[in-house]
Amino acid sequence: MFSLDRFHHAYDTVAMPVTIDGHTLTLYTPASLDRFIDPDDMMHNFPLWAKLWEASGLLASYLFKLPPDPQKTMLEIGCGLGMVGIAAAKAGHRVTMTEINPDALNFARANALANHWIGMPRS
Repeated sequence: MFSLDRFHHAYDTVAMPVTIDGHTLTLYTPASLDRFIDPDDMMHNFPLWAKLWEASGLLASYLFKLPPDPQKTMLEIGCGLGMVGIAAAKAGHRVTMTEINPDALNFARANALANHWIGMPRS
């Protein structure tokens, strides 16, 4: 079973408060990317998931303003750190977050737990 204690034991992280339209989320990001980069091929599987992208903040803002529809579930493919899916869930939307990278999935899970979201991202 996934836990924040095991997550913090496995990863060196930085907690970043992110405020979007008056809603503050705490997101854990890697303290360093070195662990996730292959020195023999730096562009192979480069950890793009480890950055909080400005476009994610804009999408999260939009989802905070969008009225939830209980008949629909949003699917986030490649959730990275999980900011958009967590914001959508906090706004009352039903969300399924997915991620293929196991490290990114662990960060998304930790961020979901840290922000009191019951749902868990899936691989």
